[in-house]
Amino acid sequence: MMGSGSVGLPWRVNHVNDNRLTEVETRYTFLERLVEDLSRVVHEQQRNIDVMSSRLKRLEALVAEGIDPPGEHPAQEKPPHY
Repeated sequence: MMGSGSVGLPWRVNHVNDNRLTEVETRYTFLERLVEDLSRVVHEQQRNIDVMSSRLKRLEALVAEGIDPPGEHPAQEKPPHY
């Protein structure tokens, strides 16, 4: 009687371990995909940041070119309609 009970136990343990291993592998695969997706998102966001930074620098340069240094403008005059 003891011999028949001990034969089934290792199978159950292996079955439980197989289920746990399958669960771990499934979660690992999901996490791998998630990391890849997040990596793509971060890469795209960095590309967008780089584009926006470049545009901001160009706009700052345009604004700086359009502003006369202090002391170089004539005194504030009233517009012609006054």
